[in-house]
Amino acid sequence: MDALRWSRADEAAEKLEIESLRPDTYNPFNLFVADSENCFLFTYDESPRRIDLGPGAHVIGNVDPEATPPTKLAGLGRAVGRIAEEDHDRPLDALAELCRTHAGGGNALDDTCVHAGGYGTRSSTLLQLSPNDDRRVFRYADGAPCCTEYEDYTPLLHDLRQESGYAVGKTAVRSAI
Repeated sequence: MDALRWSRADEAAEKLEIESLRPDTYNPFNLFVADSENCFLFTYDESPRRIDLGPGAHVIGNVDPEATPPTKLAGLGRAVGRIAEEDHDRPLDALAELCRTHAGGGNALDDTCVHAGGYGTRSSTLLQLSPNDDRRVFRYADGAPCCTEYEDYTPLLHDLRQESGYAVGKTAVRSAI
């Protein structure tokens, strides 16, 4: 919620570094903060670390993003890279299909959409950012994407972009609920 308080990703990144990510504040996490101009990843494991990401497709998992990625994550990165490079009319549809797959070779944890007892994929987000408003897309599946349809939340992106702004304590998520 703190990252949504600022209208630009670089502002959010600066404020998160200074104000929010104090040692011993959170359990380990990876947080993606982006707009159409900047892209950052915050990773937290005992202390915060900011990683500046360049333009392009990014796959973020539950591991240290600067470590050698596990086989599954590396394969997903290659697949996402191919989708991003191909001339797709609807790249998010291709990404949605990738998120629904169960091609882990018999190991549920190697599937893109994981079903392993009490552990597994709980939701899925597809986000396409662009300086051009009509190319910005936000889709969310509130459940495993193999059995939950992605819903279009793109209007929230437009709400966030409006200069009316969200003051501290009032975020787009809180406003939409």
